[in-house]
Amino acid sequence: MTAQFPSQQVTPCRREMEREKRQKRYAADLRGKLGELRNVWDAYRERPDAQLLRSTHGWLRLLTGLTALTGRENAANLALRAADKLAPYLDTTLSPAADIAQKVDALLEELARELGLPRSEPPPRLSEIAAGEFCPMARTSDIYVYDSDSRAAKELAGQLEGFGYSLRIFPDMLALQDMVMEVLPAAVILDSPVREGRMHELICVIGETSLVESCVPVLVVSGRDDLLLRLLAVRCGASAFLTKPVNPAALVDKLDALIAGPGREPYRILVVDDDQQAAERTAQALSNRGWQPLIMGNPLQALERMTEFRPDLILMDLYMPECSGMELAEVIRQKDEHIGLPIVFLSSCGDMATRMAAMIRGGDDILPKDMDPIMLVRALEGRLGRSRDMRRLMDRDSLTGLVNHTNIKLRLASELSRTQRQGATLALAMIDLDRFKNVNDTYGHLTGDLVLKSLAKTLKRRLRKADIVGRYGGEEFAVILVDVQGEREALAIMDSIRKGFARIRHRGGDREFCVTFSCGLALSSGGHSAEELCQAADRAMYKAKELGRNRIFVAG
Repeated sequence: MTAQFPSQQVTPCRREMEREKRQKRYAADLRGKLGELRNVWDAYRERPDAQLLRSTHGWLRLLTGLTALTGRENAANLALRAADKLAPYLDTTLSPAADIAQKVDALLEELARELGLPRSEPPPRLSEIAAGEFCPMARTSDIYVYDSDSRAAKELAGQLEGFGYSLRIFPDMLALQDMVMEVLPAAVILDSPVREGRMHELICVIGETSLVESCVPVLVVSGRDDLLLRLLAVRCGASAFLTKPVNPAALVDKLDALIAGPGREPYRILVVDDDQQAAERTAQALSNRGWQPLIMGNPLQALERMTEFRPDLILMDLYMPECSGMELAEVIRQKDEHIGLPIVFLSSCGDMATRMAAMIRGGDDILPKDMDPIMLVRALEGRLGRSRDMRRLMDRDSLTGLVNHTNIKLRLASELSRTQRQGATLALAMIDLDRFKNVNDTYGHLTGDLVLKSLAKTLKRRLRKADIVGRYGGEEFAVILVDVQGEREALAIMDSIRKGFARIRHRGGDREFCVTFSCGLALSSGGHSAEELCQAADRAMYKAKELGRNRIFVAG
């Protein structure tokens, strides 16, 4: 959905008045925010707590930005120095040493004096602080767009909405800047005619009022493609630069890469340990990092669950009564699909002979069982990233990045088995682009590839998180809709995607065109096999083409 804010004429006088008003508002906030900071830090000094420490660091980063924006360089430097003192302790279980805490105390006193608030004076409170709570800025999943050409902005919004993005258009830079100060967007897209000073000011507002770990990317779009303009964008702190006319798929590529959102699939870790308490401690450490652990207390059941859970890594105890970790690793390695799966052992015995035996028998590493949870997560992180990258190369279609033909069929068989076991319903959608040969013949195969990538991105963005999408072959795609309530829900999901994709305009040379698709839908019922479901969905898809294309037909 696109929201547009009314344009107002911006005179130099009004611009200066708005800037002064904004700076006064920031200055008025400073003392209150310093009070909040001191309350949180005092609470931490009385009762050390990791969340309170992160909150203190967050308030310090916010004050660094606000004081810099109001021209108080000394105050900004003091807040930044205090934040830097605490930063090394944010991802550890350690507390700052006494001398570090005393230095932070001294910096806060100096900061209070700099802002005209002596340490002895009771700090003003903006709110009653819940322990560990820090939410200085509201956030939205919307993308803010500034473009002096409102028509071009609306066209861009229509294109991106087809990929599932929601845009808010601001023809007035001041309105955009004020909105950023109130609600941070997922990203900002700026038209390049913005002057250097205005662009730099806006990017400063975004960067300095959001936390380092949640900063907002700014993309510059320009009708010119020259080095000086690109250099200007780099110097102002822009995250990306694209030229007009913007290719929607290329812009979505950039947005997907820059926006780290919750949609990213978490790492899946299979924890195999007969010691329930130890397994739960390990799983808690993994969950705290945002990963998805699955505990298996019985190693003999691990192989069966692996097909369904599809772990990115196995973390298992070395010594278990019914089956040792080394034995289970050898069994897992007997299956070709698990040859590259990382297996890490946990053991209280870490001598060289044990380590060598573990490696020879299928393990990748051995870690202490009593390892600090933060250190455990760090030890696994790099290995997990490489594992997923390798799997993506093996399991994915090279053009679209979707699951390939072989693996979509394997996933369908696995999901069908699960739904039949649980009494749930699954729907399979087979999609085929309409008149795709004409696209290749008219605009060339390179343009045809871009259309395929565009459809792949649309499907990935518009489907639910649990759904699975793959390239079945050529211009044909398969979508597994898991746990649907019935035909109506499955039809609604796919029809929304069909309509959104049909609105996307693709470019071939200097011409624009749209592409549609036909879809066949089949729902699991009775004891249908994966192959029977594929055939039913395929027949329904061809029926949709016979009825006129650009429609969905449900198998009877």
